[in-house]
Amino acid sequence: MQLKHVLVWAIAFFGLHTAAMAATADLFSYDQAGVESQFNALEDLDTYLDVNTGTTYADLQSSGTANQFDLNWNQFNANAAFSFSDMDWGSFAWGFCCWPVGLFVVLLNGNKDSDQKMSFLIGIGVNIVLGVIGNFAR
Repeated sequence: MQLKHVLVWAIAFFGLHTAAMAATADLFSYDQAGVESQFNALEDLDTYLDVNTGTTYADLQSSGTANQFDLNWNQFNANAAFSFSDMDWGSFAWGFCCWPVGLFVVLLNGNKDSDQKMSFLIGIGVNIVLGVIGNFAR
């Protein structure tokens, strides 16, 4: 195997491993009080539906009763994994186009947040994947 191939695979492994570790860092952290309040709201809804058998969610919405249960699941998305909407395209471009300079501009910069650093690593990953595909296509 040529040194070029070894370097490509080593960088690919390092990039994917780092991205996987960064994505799962806070995956299991949660707000216990928030979870308890949501389960209490679900318990109230379950009790209401047991008493009022045959009631559908459309009935609850039309009567305005659905609002009293405060089922707000959006608060748990704060700890969700990195998604497409979190992508910082400038940091992605540094990783994709010029990752050696991007190491200093994005990754080692203390003023950048985790979404920008993850976007940089995804840019490196996309660069590596496309490079590997290009090498095999020849």
